[in-house]
Amino acid sequence: YAVSASVCRLCGLLLSAYDSTATVSSMMHGEYGIDDVCLSTLTLVGPKGISGKIPMRMNKEETEKLQASAEALKSVIAQINL
Repeated sequence: YAVSASVCRLCGLLLSAYDSTATVSSMMHGEYGIDDVCLSTLTLVGPKGISGKIPMRMNKEETEKLQASAEALKSVIAQINL
């Protein structure tokens, strides 16, 4: 049920007339010192898709933990043979 509810919410955002916030996975381009991996962060989503990200205030420890998560995900991705 949760997956279908999330899909319905995202479809609603894409069909709406304005941007709204949602936590969705998108490519990081230097945010929080993270590049080249997709992470779920607070994002503006609307009729044109992703229109921006909303920066979160994090202390040094939180930023380091997010960076560690990104590195762990990159490590897993590197092991996939496609």
